[in-house]
Amino acid sequence: MITRATHTRWPSDLLIAELSSSGLHHASVVRWKLFTLDNRIIRRRIGKLEKEDRDGCTAHIAAVFGLS
Repeated sequence: MITRATHTRWPSDLLIAELSSSGLHHASVVRWKLFTLDNRIIRRRIGKLEKEDRDGCTAHIAAVFGLS
């Protein structure tokens, strides 16, 4: 999930470095929290993560699952 929660930090939080293409207007983090979401709830795409942020997410998820 992506959150602006700055008052709570999780060890796996990854700060999104490139806000302009992400469609976000405030400093945000990718927070690894596994859950299911019915894709009918998603209304529209607001942006996308740049390669640097996607690579960071890949590294974080590998670490979460002990694959690094």
